[in-house]
Amino acid sequence: MLSIEPLGLSADQWQFLREPQILECYVKSSEADRPLAVESTRRQFKTARDILDRLTGQNPQRGVLLADDVGLGKTTVAALVAWVVASAGGKRKVRILAPNDVMVRRWVDELQFHVEPLNECATNLDARKNRVRVGRERLFDGTIQVVKHSYASQGRALGRDLLIVDEAHRAKGEDTWFS
Repeated sequence: MLSIEPLGLSADQWQFLREPQILECYVKSSEADRPLAVESTRRQFKTARDILDRLTGQNPQRGVLLADDVGLGKTTVAALVAWVVASAGGKRKVRILAPNDVMVRRWVDELQFHVEPLNECATNLDARKNRVRVGRERLFDGTIQVVKHSYASQGRALGRDLLIVDEAHRAKGEDTWFS
């Protein structure tokens, strides 16, 4: 098995996912844009914690499959994980592959939605809207790039500190790196 390079995340960077007062702050700070329910946000925080534990624990995993019913917050969980990784000392890069333009826009909206609650409630992270890159904009340290699955079929390097593939079952094909 190939070894993986550690993400170098400090538990301090995602400790906010464990603290009840942060959860309450997060839910309250989102009320104006998109009201969040406490119980579903608690579950999403726990899932994000579990993923980060698996990616950074003593025996880090190479990847994690996140699957559940529609509407339970997979995108929210992945966005939280992406922000934690991208904010890790400002030196990590995250790439998100989405199946089409509509989903690219949804990802950008989701990532940007979390900027204000993160800045208000998880001040140890450096979440800024200008850290979200769309399409082929250059990916710098500390940024999150959202591109379509077709990006993978053009011989471009996919390797990043974190690669998120949305609707991965739709990304298969003879001309993609996923094959």
